[in-house]
Amino acid sequence: MSEIEFPEGQYLSISGRIHPGSGGQTKALLMRNRLFAQHSTAEPVLLALDDSPKYPKMREALYESGQLPRGMPLFNVFEWYRDNTVDHLPPSGDVLPVVRGLEKVSIRHPDGTVYKTQYAKRSSDNVALLDYHRADGSVFLRVPAGEPNERSTITDVYLINSNGEPVGRWPTQQGWRRQWVLNFLEPNRRTFLFCDSRYAIANIMPMRDERLHIIHLVHNVHVRSPYSWSSAITSTYRPLFTFVPQLDALVTLTSRQGEDLAARFGATENLFVVPNPVETPPPPSPLPARDPKGFVILARLEFQKRLEDAIRAFALVVKEEPDATLDIYGDGTLHPFLAGEIKNHGVQESVRLRGFDPQARKALWTATGMLMTSRFEGYPLASLEAMSQGCPVISYDVKYGLREQITDGVNGFLAEAGDVQAIADHVVRMIRNPDMAAELSRGAFEHAERHDYRAFLEDWRSVLEQVVEMREHRTTIQSVNLKVTRLGFRRARRLPDSLAKGALLRRLNGRRTSSAGFTTARPVEFAARLKLTGRSNKATLDDVIITLEAVDEEAGSINAVPLEVRRVNEHFMLSSTLDPAQIFLDGTANPASAVRLRLRLVWHNSSWQTWLGRPRKLAPNFELSYSGSGELTLLRGPQVGR
Repeated sequence: MSEIEFPEGQYLSISGRIHPGSGGQTKALLMRNRLFAQHSTAEPVLLALDDSPKYPKMREALYESGQLPRGMPLFNVFEWYRDNTVDHLPPSGDVLPVVRGLEKVSIRHPDGTVYKTQYAKRSSDNVALLDYHRADGSVFLRVPAGEPNERSTITDVYLINSNGEPVGRWPTQQGWRRQWVLNFLEPNRRTFLFCDSRYAIANIMPMRDERLHIIHLVHNVHVRSPYSWSSAITSTYRPLFTFVPQLDALVTLTSRQGEDLAARFGATENLFVVPNPVETPPPPSPLPARDPKGFVILARLEFQKRLEDAIRAFALVVKEEPDATLDIYGDGTLHPFLAGEIKNHGVQESVRLRGFDPQARKALWTATGMLMTSRFEGYPLASLEAMSQGCPVISYDVKYGLREQITDGVNGFLAEAGDVQAIADHVVRMIRNPDMAAELSRGAFEHAERHDYRAFLEDWRSVLEQVVEMREHRTTIQSVNLKVTRLGFRRARRLPDSLAKGALLRRLNGRRTSSAGFTTARPVEFAARLKLTGRSNKATLDDVIITLEAVDEEAGSINAVPLEVRRVNEHFMLSSTLDPAQIFLDGTANPASAVRLRLRLVWHNSSWQTWLGRPRKLAPNFELSYSGSGELTLLRGPQVGR
C-alpha cells in the first residue's frame, strides 16, 4: 500500500544507460524509482538512450536481483524503435541518401537477426555511418558516426518507416531522441522527467512542452581540483549548466554542493537538496563476528577512487599490525597498476584484489571498517551501505558527502585528503581498541537508520510540490542591458584656502590630522542603470534580486557589498559606496590580495551576472600600473576598461 502521496502525474526517469553492475549513479536511479514504486503513489517508467542490443537479458537480470521491481517498465530507445514501426507518422518528404563508397559490417542481435550495419571508408577502421535494423531487416534509423571529417556525405539523422521513407530528419541525434521521449507524454497530464545522466540531459535539452517538469540530479563533483566553488568546471558538466534556467529543479545530494552552485550561478529557486537514502539489508542470522583486523573496500578500480593511497596506508598499518588485511572488491582499468602498487609495497599477503563479486557486500558484515580514499565523491552510496551493516568508514574528507555522512569518532573517521598516515593511524586505533570499534559500529547503524526511505520520500514530495507551485512563476531572461556611469575612487574635493592653510600648519607643527583622507584610501563609488527584458506568466520585476559582491576566486571568498537598488519601470538604478579596506577582509587569516566586483541578478529560476569594469568613456589613453615588487607598467588605453 502506498504510504506517501506524490503530486499527480507521470513519472519518467531517463539515463544514458541502465545496466546491471553499473556504478553509483545507476544504483541511485534504480533505488529512487524502486522506493517511489513501493512506497508512494508514483508509477515510474525508466528510459535509456544507449544502443546496447542486450536489454531483454539486462532487464531480466535487474528483475532477478531485485534492483528493478517486476512490472516497472524499462524502455530503450533503440529497442523501442526496433520493435515499433513509425508507419503512423507521415513521410517527411526527404529522400534517404544512398550509401556509396563505404564497406559494411553487420552486427548481430542476440536473437540472430541483424541489429546494426557499420559503414566505413575503404582501408579505414573509422566507422562513418550506422544503420539500425528492425527484426525483419528493414532500417529504422540512419545516423552519421565518427568525427565530421571521417564521415560520408550523409551528415543528418533519419528516422525511417517500414517502406524505407524518412519520417523525420534532424542535424543531430538530439532531435529523434526528444521525439521519442515525447511519445510517452499523455495528453493534458503533468509529467515529471527525472534525468540522472549528464549525457542524457545534453541529448534531450532543450525540451519545451508545458506538460513537462524537468528535474536533473547531480551525482558527482562538478569542478576540477582543488574543488572550490570557483574551480574550473569539468567538461562533462559544462553543457548541463547552460540549461539550469530551463530546469524545474536542479537537485544536489549535499547542501555544500548546492551552496557551491549558488555561489557560482546564483541562488535561484530551482536549486534543491535531496540526500541519498540507504536500504538496510536484513542482518544474517546469526550475526557473524567481525574480524578485528579485517578491513574492506568496495569501489571501481579507477582514478577517482585513489586506491593507491589505501594500499600505501595499509603498508603502514602492517608495519604495526602484521596480521591486518584489506580486501578490495571491484574491477576497473587500474587493476594492473594497483597490483603493481601492492607488490612494490610488499603487502601481497595483506592487501588482496578480489575483483568484481556480486556478493561483496556480505563482507561488510564481518569487516571492522571500510576505507575510502577518493579524490572526490557525490554522496556515496557505498559508505551508507557500509554503515547500514554496522561497518564504520575511514575516509578522506573530500567534496562532497563524506563530511555529511561521517561524524568523526562517532560512526567512522575523517582524514585530510592525501594524509595517508592519518588513514593508517585510524586503522591501527580500531584494531588495538575493540571496544571503540564496537562503539563506532553502533554509531554506523544509528546513522544509517536516519537515512531510511521515509525521510528520502518526504524530501522528494517537498521538492515536487514546490516544482508544481513554482511553475507559474518561472521566468525567462531575454536581455539585460547594463550602463555603468560611475566606477572608481570618489573624486577628491578641494579644501577652501583657509582650511587648506590650517591643515598645512598643523602638519608643519607635527600634529596628527583628523582627516581620514590623508591616511586611508578614498571610498569607491559605483553607479549604473540596468534594464531587464524577460517574460513570465505571473512573476513581476518586483521579484528581481540584485546583489553586488567582492569576489576573490583564487581563495574562494565572497563578501557582500552594500547596494542601493531603485526600480523605475523596467529600469533598475544601482548605486554603492564601499570602503576598499573592508572588501579585502573576509575574516580569515589570509586576506585577499585581489578581488573583483560581481553584479548578479536573480529572478526566480533565472540568473544573470557580470564582472564590473570601468565605463569606456572614462578609460584614459594611458595608465600606470605597479606590480607587487613596485615595478611600473605603462598601459595603452585600448587595453584597459571594457
